[in-house]
Amino acid sequence: MRKLLVVLAFVSVITLVLGLGAAYAEGENVHTQTSTASLTIPHSANLVITNANPSLELIQDGSSEAAFGAGMVELAVASPTLTVRANKNWKLSAKVTTPFAANGTYTKAVSDLQVKNAGAHSLKTAYTSFVENADLDLASFASGVKDEANACQYNILLDYTKDIPGTYSATVTYTLTTLA
Repeated sequence: MRKLLVVLAFVSVITLVLGLGAAYAEGENVHTQTSTASLTIPHSANLVITNANPSLELIQDGSSEAAFGAGMVELAVASPTLTVRANKNWKLSAKVTTPFAANGTYTKAVSDLQVKNAGAHSLKTAYTSFVENADLDLASFASGVKDEANACQYNILLDYTKDIPGTYSATVTYTLTTLA
């Protein structure tokens, strides 16, 4: 009889524990919260210039005479190359910010420096022929781009009657602007 009472007591305890567990499960307390991820993206643009300082030396082997005979000399294509990254419509402008330095008493005209965009393959607008590089919008596009390479080329006009021997250099500043 004692064993029966122990077994009944054990069964009662198990039933009580299981009943409490079921009662606890039926009355769970659940809380739900939300989280919102937010990111604000500004106008973003990046301009990288490679081969930024092209130069050429005319020599007395016929190339100098040929360049003067043609009235100009072209520097290497892709010198400079302007690589554009922008997340919206943009324009790329060029401006001579330091004109040709005086060589003795002669100052070479800024208009003698011309530029063209030789790599304008997907642009809305671009100068693909040489134009005076005093102050111009070189290229533009109506949407964002990634790694849009603009292989530019300089052309320098020559004149036997004005261009005395010496080194001529001018500084061109390129500006990438996102548009409203």
